[in-house]
Amino acid sequence: MKSLTHGATLTLLLLLNLLAGALALWSHSDAALAYRLAGKSWLYHRHAYDHSPLASLLLARPVSQWDEQGRLQLLSNHDAQFDTELLLADGSHSSHLRITIQGEWQISDGYLVLQSHHYSALPLDTIARGLLENQGDMLQQLWLGNFNRSRRLTLLTPEHLLLQEENRSLWLLTAEPNSS
Repeated sequence: MKSLTHGATLTLLLLLNLLAGALALWSHSDAALAYRLAGKSWLYHRHAYDHSPLASLLLARPVSQWDEQGRLQLLSNHDAQFDTELLLADGSHSSHLRITIQGEWQISDGYLVLQSHHYSALPLDTIARGLLENQGDMLQQLWLGNFNRSRRLTLLTPEHLLLQEENRSLWLLTAEPNSS
C-alpha cells in the first residue's frame, strides 16, 4: 500500500481539523443542548419552611410550608408537560393540589423557554377544593406566570439540569431513571 503524499496528508489533516472544530461548536450549541434534553422526564422537589407572602395572600391565612414535588417532561417534538403536587400548610391546616400545565419548549441562547397552552388544577382534599373555588383564578395566574418564562439553563451532567430563575434562585432537576 502506498503512503499518502505530503499534499494528501495535509488535506486530510485540514479536513479532520475542520470536522473537530465543527463538532466542538455544535456540542455547545442550542441544538445540541435541546437534543440532550429532549425525550426526558426531569424530576424536582422544592421545599420552603419560611413565611410565604404570596401563598399567604392566596390562602388568606399565613403559610409556613410550601412543598412541590413534580416532573417536567420535555418531549422530542418540543411539547412540554409539567405536573406537580403542591402542599401549602400553616400550623393547623394544609392544602394538597395537583397542577398540570401543557405547552411547548425551546432552547434559545442557553435559556429554556416554556410557553403554556393548557392549565388544570385538581384539589386533593376539601381545603384545596375551597382554595380553588375562592382563589382558583389567582392561583392559575401565579402558576402560568411562573411557567411562561425563560430560565438560564446549565446541563451539569446528563442526569442533572440546573435552571436559574430571574430572581437568581436555582432549580435543580434530575433525569428520571429510565427516561430516554
